[in-house]
Amino acid sequence: MRRTSDSWTESGPSDGTAGPTSEETYDAACVYALAAGLLRPVDEPGADSHALQAVLLLRRAIAKGFKDRAHMEADPDLEALRSREDFRRLVEELDGGSSKPEGGKRD
Repeated sequence: MRRTSDSWTESGPSDGTAGPTSEETYDAACVYALAAGLLRPVDEPGADSHALQAVLLLRRAIAKGFKDRAHMEADPDLEALRSREDFRRLVEELDGGSSKPEGGKRD
Protein backbone atom coordinates (compact mmCIF):
# COMPACT_ATOMS: atom_id res chain seq x y z
CA MET A 1 0.00 0.00 0.00
CA ARG A 2 1.13 3.50 -0.70
CA ARG A 3 0.24 6.56 1.28
CA THR A 4 -1.59 9.37 -0.46
CA SER A 5 -2.12 12.71 1.21
CA ASP A 6 -4.71 11.25 3.59
CA SER A 7 -5.15 7.51 2.96
CA TRP A 8 -3.50 4.25 1.98
CA THR A 9 -4.43 2.80 -1.40
CA GLU A 10 -4.03 -0.67 -2.83
CA SER A 11 -3.23 0.60 -6.31
CA GLY A 12 -0.07 2.50 -5.42
CA PRO A 13 0.84 6.14 -5.42
CA SER A 14 -1.57 8.60 -6.99
CA ASP A 15 1.21 10.85 -8.29
CA GLY A 16 2.15 8.52 -11.16
CA THR A 17 5.41 7.27 -9.63
CA ALA A 18 6.14 3.56 -9.58
CA GLY A 19 5.07 1.58 -6.54
CA PRO A 20 7.21 -0.99 -4.76
CA THR A 21 8.79 -3.74 -6.85
CA SER A 22 8.05 -7.41 -6.31
CA GLU A 23 11.32 -7.72 -4.41
CA GLU A 24 10.53 -4.75 -2.14
CA THR A 25 7.09 -6.21 -1.44
CA TYR A 26 8.66 -9.61 -0.69
CA ASP A 27 11.12 -7.93 1.69
CA ALA A 28 8.24 -6.19 3.48
CA ALA A 29 6.56 -9.59 3.89
CA CYS A 30 9.77 -10.90 5.45
CA VAL A 31 9.74 -8.06 7.99
CA TYR A 32 6.18 -8.93 9.01
CA ALA A 33 7.02 -12.64 9.21
CA LEU A 34 10.04 -11.94 11.41
CA ALA A 35 7.91 -9.73 13.66
CA ALA A 36 5.32 -12.49 13.91
CA GLY A 37 8.00 -14.91 15.07
CA LEU A 38 9.26 -12.49 17.69
CA LEU A 39 5.76 -11.71 18.97
CA ARG A 40 4.49 -15.30 19.13
CA PRO A 41 5.73 -16.05 22.69
CA VAL A 42 4.25 -12.87 24.21
CA ASP A 43 1.37 -11.75 21.96
CA GLU A 44 -0.40 -14.50 20.02
CA PRO A 45 -3.07 -12.23 18.45
CA GLY A 46 -0.41 -9.71 17.42
CA ALA A 47 1.73 -12.47 15.95
CA ASP A 48 -1.22 -13.83 13.97
CA SER A 49 -2.00 -10.35 12.65
CA HIS A 50 1.59 -9.86 11.51
CA ALA A 51 1.70 -13.33 9.95
CA LEU A 52 -1.51 -12.66 8.01
CA GLN A 53 -0.09 -9.36 6.74
CA ALA A 54 3.07 -11.21 5.66
CA VAL A 55 1.05 -13.70 3.62
CA LEU A 56 -0.96 -10.90 2.02
CA LEU A 57 2.25 -9.11 1.07
CA LEU A 58 3.67 -12.33 -0.38
CA ARG A 59 0.54 -12.64 -2.52
CA ARG A 60 1.09 -9.08 -3.71
CA ALA A 61 4.77 -9.80 -4.46
CA ILE A 62 3.72 -12.80 -6.56
CA ALA A 63 1.14 -10.70 -8.40
CA LYS A 64 3.95 -8.23 -9.18
CA GLY A 65 6.13 -10.99 -10.63
CA PHE A 66 7.95 -12.77 -7.79
CA LYS A 67 7.92 -16.48 -8.70
CA ASP A 68 10.86 -18.08 -6.90
CA ARG A 69 9.21 -20.93 -5.02
CA ALA A 70 12.50 -22.49 -3.95
CA HIS A 71 13.58 -19.23 -2.34
CA MET A 72 10.28 -18.88 -0.46
CA GLU A 73 10.51 -22.46 0.77
CA ALA A 74 14.07 -22.00 2.06
CA ASP A 75 14.00 -18.39 3.28
CA PRO A 76 14.59 -18.41 7.06
CA ASP A 77 12.81 -15.05 7.33
CA LEU A 78 9.53 -16.84 6.58
CA GLU A 79 9.92 -19.53 9.26
CA ALA A 80 7.04 -18.15 11.35
CA LEU A 81 4.68 -18.71 8.40
CA ARG A 82 5.50 -22.33 7.60
CA SER A 83 2.81 -23.83 9.85
CA ARG A 84 0.08 -21.62 8.34
CA GLU A 85 -2.28 -23.22 5.84
CA ASP A 86 -2.58 -20.00 3.82
CA PHE A 87 1.21 -19.84 3.43
CA ARG A 88 1.46 -23.51 2.39
CA ARG A 89 -1.30 -23.01 -0.20
CA LEU A 90 0.43 -19.91 -1.52
CA VAL A 91 3.71 -21.76 -2.00
CA GLU A 92 1.92 -24.65 -3.70
CA GLU A 93 0.26 -22.23 -6.13
CA LEU A 94 3.64 -21.09 -7.41
CA ASP A 95 4.82 -22.87 -10.53
CA GLY A 96 8.12 -23.86 -8.93
CA GLY A 97 10.03 -21.63 -11.30
CA SER A 98 12.93 -19.48 -10.31
CA SER A 99 12.66 -16.01 -11.76
CA LYS A 100 14.90 -13.20 -10.61
CA PRO A 101 12.97 -10.35 -9.02
CA GLU A 102 13.42 -6.81 -10.31
CA GLY A 103 16.86 -5.53 -9.46
CA GLY A 104 18.38 -9.00 -9.64
CA LYS A 105 19.39 -9.17 -5.97
CA ARG A 106 18.50 -11.79 -3.43
CA ASP A 107 18.58 -11.97 0.40
